[in-house]
Amino acid sequence: MTAASTEEKRAAISEAAIKMFARKGYHGTRIADIAREAKVSYGLVYHYFKSKEEIVTFLFQRKWDLLVGVIDSIQREEVGFERQVEAVTSFLIESYRLNPELIEALVMEITRNGKFIKGRNLRLLEKALSGMESMVRSGQARGEVRTGIDPKVVSYAFFGSIESILTGFVFKTLPQDDAAVERAKQGVRDLFIQGLRPIHGDRVLAAQPA
Repeated sequence: MTAASTEEKRAAISEAAIKMFARKGYHGTRIADIAREAKVSYGLVYHYFKSKEEIVTFLFQRKWDLLVGVIDSIQREEVGFERQVEAVTSFLIESYRLNPELIEALVMEITRNGKFIKGRNLRLLEKALSGMESMVRSGQARGEVRTGIDPKVVSYAFFGSIESILTGFVFKTLPQDDAAVERAKQGVRDLFIQGLRPIHGDRVLAAQPA
């Protein structure tokens, strides 16, 4: 079996797992449920994944690998802090509209479960936070972001805000129509762009290593 076909099978099984986690929750889902949804044999699921936990880890790492890649790409572009915040915000919030079941599984079953946030999963999370922190530091060095505020705290606050909005979508306490999604993106952008702009008397920081 080729590497491509292996990845296709793993992706198909993980997509079935997403649907089942969204319907029944992580603890309520059995491997047999995932196999039935994926239209494969029970044994084939175990051929590609040793356990439900490994499927969840695969889902988490796939999503956060993508996010880390997006952040790295944005940082390489010669754009200002405002454009960077807009790009990361749009990617994260649009991810719900593109795959609501995946985001529901990530929010409800993974990111709040310390069982999964360890090892490489934790390192990916820290890398995403570090990327946002680096954006803030660079913005401070360019005079686009006010000084006297800790970039690490900003990075945690940013991702915490996004997670709260996605939780609102999952629980349907926030509207999810197109206009509402755009308002959510605009709200985060305004909060972090306008709220971090330099204030009177602020000085430009010398460039610092991230």
